Amino acid sequence: MTGNLTICLPMLNGEVYLQEQLDSLLRQTRPPDRVFLSDDGSTDSTVSIAKKFQAKAPFEVRIIDGPQAGYGNNVMRLLAEAPEGHLAFCDQDDIWDEFRLERATAALFRLHLPTLLVCGKTFRPSRTNPTVRPTSANFVQSLYRNQAPANATVVNPAATRLIKENAHLLATNPSFPDWWIYSLILGHGGSLLFDPKPGLYYRQHAGNLIGARTVRGLMKRGKAILSGQHKMWKETHLLALWSCRKALTPTNRAALHKALEASRQKKIARFPIDLSRIS
Repeated sequence: MTGNLTICLPMLNGEVYLQEQLDSLLRQTRPPDRVFLSDDGSTDSTVSIAKKFQAKAPFEVRIIDGPQAGYGNNVMRLLAEAPEGHLAFCDQDDIWDEFRLERATAALFRLHLPTLLVCGKTFRPSRTNPTVRPTSANFVQSLYRNQAPANATVVNPAATRLIKENAHLLATNPSFPDWWIYSLILGHGGSLLFDPKPGLYYRQHAGNLIGARTVRGLMKRGKAILSGQHKMWKETHLLALWSCRKALTPTNRAALHKALEASRQKKIARFPIDLSRIS
């Protein structure tokens, strides 16, 4: 074992896929110490499935009521409830490889700076076994693109502390907390590891929030851009980071300020704050 590990899983009307995902958590060669499930107002059998899982799991399972204010707020509720230690983020509609947590915690063991590990995703089973390696991701890139989707990430205890210390500073929760976490860790001077071995089976369906870069996923992204929703996502992301700017290195804080100013000048975002008056 390599320290406490909590899985955070937001739920909403996931009865079609949830059981297989929960079964895959039970098969982990490195079991979690606890699983926190936050249901955001499901009207199907999601909660019933979760309670059956709770009754048979050999580790702590806690089911909490989500705020029913959208995906981002539900994830932030889980972050507020989660204890110190490793954190793994889990979607209700994936299936995890049985070695997922074992590989992640082994890679993160003894790393003291905030570190986020991203595993590969697959649409088919894979037997490859490459080594975990650092990536070339940087903070400026993270302001515009998220390379650490929640369902593929595990963070070490130092990153968990960083996340929890800054989550309460947010004036508005980001639309995608995983994107905020990714930027926060890099902006603080932490690191990102990438394990190319697929750690989960990613199931594509009409209910995916974004989806992979398939035709369906690209259509969703195009629709978000045309409707202005993508601009709103970027706005909430940048403003969430600005709320916790003291956690960023001076260089990265300056880069964030520059990105905010550029967005305001282009009228991309509706900024409720005057950046020139905030140091």
